[in-house]
Amino acid sequence: MIDTTTIEMLSGLAERLHKAGVFGQEVTSADKAFAVLLKGHELGFTPMASAGSIAIIKGKVSLSADATVALCKRSPACLYLRLVESTEEIATYETQRHGDPSPTALTYTIAQAKTAGLTGSQTWRAHAPAMLRARCGAAIARAVYPDLVAGIYDPDEVAEIVRAEPVRAEVPAPRVEVPDTSLAALETWRETLSD
Repeated sequence: MIDTTTIEMLSGLAERLHKAGVFGQEVTSADKAFAVLLKGHELGFTPMASAGSIAIIKGKVSLSADATVALCKRSPACLYLRLVESTEEIATYETQRHGDPSPTALTYTIAQAKTAGLTGSQTWRAHAPAMLRARCGAAIARAVYPDLVAGIYDPDEVAEIVRAEPVRAEVPAPRVEVPDTSLAALETWRETLSD
């Protein structure tokens, strides 16, 4: 449980840091800035690290890949988490969790990124190795340390998830014919029955 003093301190910092413009463009209010700082506090990040590493995209909290890997590396549950390979085509991380009998390795390739439709942006074209590392690092963190990262995704992944959510079509309400129950209509109906 977070005490009142911490909440007041985070609230004041959120106000000041939001005015200073240190958050990403999606943090459009001091309330959103407070949510970022609160999540960062829960994860053990300083306020400035939170401002630079945490985003809110369509209501979903996301954590940068670097911060996700750092969150795992600093935990006693992580014996090690290391980058094994990084090229224009592939990124591989390996980690071993305390208590696991052997290490876990994970690879993310440019072919996987193309299949997912990620490589069309200028960022991917200019920085493929960094983007592959980010995807791979965040994915291995979620796979091996789900209790630490609690389902938090990288901002690019959140954007991808949001794009993939089904769009709910506006379906018009069915037209319902309400019978005329006025006295004149009832008289007319009774006359047609007697004919």
